[in-house]
Amino acid sequence: MIGTAKELIGRSQGLVSTVGSYFDNLESGAIKIGILHSLSGTMTASERPLQELLVMMIEQCNAQGGVLGRPLEAVIMDPRSEPKRYAEQAKSLIEEHGVSAIFGCWTSASRKEVLPVVESLNSLLFYPSQYEGEEESSNIFYTGATPQQQAIPAVDYLLAQGKKRFFLLGTDTIYPRTTNAILTAYLHSKGIKQNAIAEHYTPFDHRDWVDTVAWIKRFGAGGDAAIITTVSGDANIYFFRELAEQDVTAQSIPAMTLSIGEAELPALAGPELAGHLAAWNYLHEIDSPENRRFVHDWRRFSGAPNVVTDDPMEATWIGFNLWTKAVEKAGMTDTDSVRTALAGMNLVAPSGYEVVMDEANHHLHKPGFIGRMTADARIVPIWHSESLLAPRPWSPWLLTDASRGPARKAKTTDKTEALAIAS
Repeated sequence: MIGTAKELIGRSQGLVSTVGSYFDNLESGAIKIGILHSLSGTMTASERPLQELLVMMIEQCNAQGGVLGRPLEAVIMDPRSEPKRYAEQAKSLIEEHGVSAIFGCWTSASRKEVLPVVESLNSLLFYPSQYEGEEESSNIFYTGATPQQQAIPAVDYLLAQGKKRFFLLGTDTIYPRTTNAILTAYLHSKGIKQNAIAEHYTPFDHRDWVDTVAWIKRFGAGGDAAIITTVSGDANIYFFRELAEQDVTAQSIPAMTLSIGEAELPALAGPELAGHLAAWNYLHEIDSPENRRFVHDWRRFSGAPNVVTDDPMEATWIGFNLWTKAVEKAGMTDTDSVRTALAGMNLVAPSGYEVVMDEANHHLHKPGFIGRMTADARIVPIWHSESLLAPRPWSPWLLTDASRGPARKAKTTDKTEALAIAS
C-alpha cells in the first residue's frame, strides 16, 4: 500500500508539472488550427472521423508539449456539407479566429470554393481526399491521391488480369467525370478502342440500379470486362445489391472501386461484396509497426475496439504531422516560412512507407495498394507498389486528349507545368 501511495504521489506531481507547463505556455498564446469538416448533412459519415482524428492528434501533441512550446487549439467549424459554406467558414477561420492552418474539405466542389480564400488571405489548407488532379496552388497541400496514384494503377492491374472492356461508372460530380476522362485517354493509349469503353453517371443517393446493372451485364457478357466505379455514398449499397440480384459477381465482372473505403464497408457487408476490388494508397489491413500503432491509437481514442481506419484518415494524419514538423523546422507559424519548410519534407506514414511532399507542386509522393473486399467488410491487400508513386497532378492523358481540349489550370508556374507534362 505504501509503494502504491508513493507511485500515485509521483504521478500526481508529474501531472502538476505538466499542467503548470501547459498554462505557462498559454502566456505565448495557443496556436490555433482550423478544422473544416462537415458534421451534418450528406458528407457527415465521411468527414466526421477526420474531425475526430484531428482532435485526437491535437490532444496527443499537447500531451507531448505542443508545438514550439505552445499548445494547439482546435477551432472546429461545420459547413453542413454545403460547398459555399466551406468558403465562408474558411474566411472566418482565418480572419476572425486567426488560425495558422486549415485541415479540411472532402469533395472537389468544397475545395474549389476554399482555394481562392486561402490564396487571397495567404493561408494554408491541408486537403486529405483523393481527387481528379488538374489543380495546383501554393496555398494547398494535397495529401490524398491523384489519378496517377490510384486510378491508373487500378486500370493497370485489371489490364494485367486480361480485362479488355471497361465500364466507367460514377456519381455525377467533378471527380468522377474528370477521372474517367483521364482513364478513357489512358485506355486509348493502351490500345483499348472506344467501343470497349462505356461511361455512365448517376446522382447522389441513387437507388434504382436495375437498368444500369442490366447494361453492365450485357456489356460484360464476353467475360473480359471490369467496372471502374467512383460512385459515392449510400448509392453503393443499392448498386452492389443489384449486382448480386442480377448474378453479376466478382468472378464474372469485377468492380474496382476508387471511392469505397473501410469506413463505408459495414453498411455493405455481405456475400455480394466478396471478391470485388478497391484501389487506395493506404488500407486498414496493412501489417506494419506504424499502422499497428496508428490503429491502436485510434481505437483507444474512439473507445471502440473494432473501429477501422481508412485512406483519408491516413492522409489527414500525414498532413497534420507534416505541418507540425514544418512549424518546428521554421521556428514560427508564418505561412511563407512553413510553406518553405514543407517543400521536400518526408516522414514515415502508417502505410510503412516514407512519403515525401513534392518540392514544386505540393502533392504527396506515396505508395499504391489494391485490396480485395470480403463478405465481413474488410479490404485485404493483394498488391502494392514497390516504391512511391509520383503524383503528376497535371495528367498527360487528359492534356493530350485532343477531343476534350486542354484542362484549365489553377494557380501554377510555367516551370512546374512544363515539368509535370514532360514527366
